[in-house]
Amino acid sequence: MKKTIMNGDMKLVPVTKPSDNSAIVVDRKNYLSGILLLSSGNATSSNTVKVKIQHGSKIDGSDMVDFGVETAKLIAADTSTNLLIDLTGAKQYIRIAAVTEGTAPTYSAQLLLADAQYGDDFNA
Repeated sequence: MKKTIMNGDMKLVPVTKPSDNSAIVVDRKNYLSGILLLSSGNATSSNTVKVKIQHGSKIDGSDMVDFGVETAKLIAADTSTNLLIDLTGAKQYIRIAAVTEGTAPTYSAQLLLADAQYGDDFNA
């Protein structure tokens, strides 16, 4: 079941470093949902970008494991997409793990965190 994503405060955060597209660990504390925004500048028929969500409890990302949500994929016919993410049950830190196939295309990813819930250690 998809959530309504417009409840509470929202926060837009980058999830890839522009210089090398490496993943950035994001503290999602108090946010229950998100929208992943993914775009590619040069996806062609010979390359793709696939992303998945990972989560963990360490700020350095050393304990990240896959989080059971859909993945997004960019191909030549679809160079931008968004993915609604239900973060209920995810640990405090998340990151976007990307895999490129073929000649590595350039891409960027941002995450709009939403459904803010507040309180001491709400989802820590």
